[in-house]
Amino acid sequence: MEHEQLLQASTELMNHSLGYIRSMALGCAAKLGVADAIHHAGGHATMDDLRAALSLHPSKLPYILRSVMRVLVASGVFAHDEEEDDDDIYRLTPVSSLLVTATGGNSGRSLLLFVLLQLSPPLCVTPATSMAEWLTSVEEETRSR
Repeated sequence: MEHEQLLQASTELMNHSLGYIRSMALGCAAKLGVADAIHHAGGHATMDDLRAALSLHPSKLPYILRSVMRVLVASGVFAHDEEEDDDDIYRLTPVSSLLVTATGGNSGRSLLLFVLLQLSPPLCVTPATSMAEWLTSVEEETRSR
């Protein structure tokens, strides 16, 4: 493989390997109600607005929530603006507007429950992450028959 092809292949492999981080960040934001918090703040919210609306401990903001929001901004779930005073402002996108609940003004178009179901550990996440073990165990059971 040429250097360019190797670099491209490595990048794609890392993107696939780390793709679960986007899903976990989406699940975190969905469980916390970030889209509703931004919607109730008029469609845009700072970190301080999110902390107040979500009742989060201040020590969690600089690292965890900010990182979650960065992943979701990079994925196009939320939008980000930086004001002159370096305050991060997050906005809804067409994607995140589908996470706003009906009480948040989405009139039955919310996909929040679907996202929460798909990212539920016992229903979907654990079985998906244990697929190789499951396939192996089925193969061993078949051999013993």
